[in-house]
Amino acid sequence: MELGKSDKLFLYLTGFVKLVELFRDRTESLQTETDQWMLYIYCDNMFFEDGGFKNSDYTFTPERNNENNIKIKGFYAKNQEFFKRLLQLYREYLAIITANEENKYSFVKLFSYNCMDVKNEKPYLGHPSTFGSFIRFLPFFDDLISRVFSINIRSAITPKLIYEIKEWVESQKELITINMENYYFKSAMLSKDKTEQKKISIIRKYLEINKKKTNLCGVNQINTRHAAGLIGFYKKQSEAIIDVNINFFMNIIKKIIKLQKKK
Repeated sequence: MELGKSDKLFLYLTGFVKLVELFRDRTESLQTETDQWMLYIYCDNMFFEDGGFKNSDYTFTPERNNENNIKIKGFYAKNQEFFKRLLQLYREYLAIITANEENKYSFVKLFSYNCMDVKNEKPYLGHPSTFGSFIRFLPFFDDLISRVFSINIRSAITPKLIYEIKEWVESQKELITINMENYYFKSAMLSKDKTEQKKISIIRKYLEINKKKTNLCGVNQINTRHAAGLIGFYKKQSEAIIDVNINFFMNIIKKIIKLQKKK
């Protein structure tokens, strides 16, 4: 939505293609008769709708523009051809996945989302940049899924990553995340003794990694940061000691909507 342009932006498309095309081969050692690994991809609905960027939506109207609108429209005026081409490339590749010729992409599940409440009553394409960071947690609430490992769309699966995930699976531990001291993966078995170990919320854990010491939804954030897309959760029991709370998740989304409407 913000149309910010950086070197990292290019990695989202190329990394996305690598992630999908290498997924079946890289996860082969994880697949068993009882455990089938799938690739769940959550996409902004703009990749599947007709139409695209409309110049009229990004035209300057001084009496109606606040600072946020001026910034977005300024980026569009400067980089509109680039973003139009990028949008088309995403659409073409997603169309290839959807066509699924010769059942090549049977391991992929595509989900699109469109939350009108965060669009600030403006007809801009997309959602605020932080919105997708929370969408990634939706599989944690799916009763049909017992194990989730979340990655950024730009992160192709490497042999090193598969090695770490396989060790985590074999350990039967509930959580795998990052040990920032040496940046290696670290599996965690959470104590079942509530006097020793408080329940950990995956979503709360994610909020607590932001560098900014702010308060979001009553959560005091700390001054450390894990890689946002590298976290795994194993739901091995119905009353899991890791507190995956859908209400807490929805409160975060509502907070994002509230903050966006103020812009």
